[in-house]
Amino acid sequence: MPGRLDVVFDLVNGLPLHPLVVHAVVVLIPLVLVGVVLMLVRRRWRRTLGWWLVLLSAVLVPLSWLAEESGGALAERVGDPEFHAELGETMPLVSGVLFLAVLVFVVVDRLLDRGTVDAGPGTSGWVVAVGLVAVVIAGAATVQVFRVGESGAAAVWQDQV
Repeated sequence: MPGRLDVVFDLVNGLPLHPLVVHAVVVLIPLVLVGVVLMLVRRRWRRTLGWWLVLLSAVLVPLSWLAEESGGALAERVGDPEFHAELGETMPLVSGVLFLAVLVFVVVDRLLDRGTVDAGPGTSGWVVAVGLVAVVIAGAATVQVFRVGESGAAAVWQDQV
């Protein structure tokens, strides 16, 4: 029998919450990667996309946590897919690091652009360096969400197909 907290994360209109939330995470993390790459490529896109990507990556933190919690509730019903569960436990941390990377990229770009930090020679190099770190972190988050999703699909469909 699911615990009291598991009931909150269990069903929505009779459907398991987990696959509903997971699909949001699976779509949004690669979308953040694309956005960060676009911001790195064109300065104008940093102005347009920056705070939107910070907001989007911030939303991913509670969504990843909700995906993990709802996965635990689903496991109570159908059994524990151990490897998938272990990988899934990493996603709140991964999305938190992604959020921080995007936030730092946007803040550094804005600070250097507004002259609130010494805007001497090489400042664009700092923005590019921070942007490259953000791209690597977003790429790693995308790989991890793929690994988690693939292990979940294998847990559900491996014996069915």
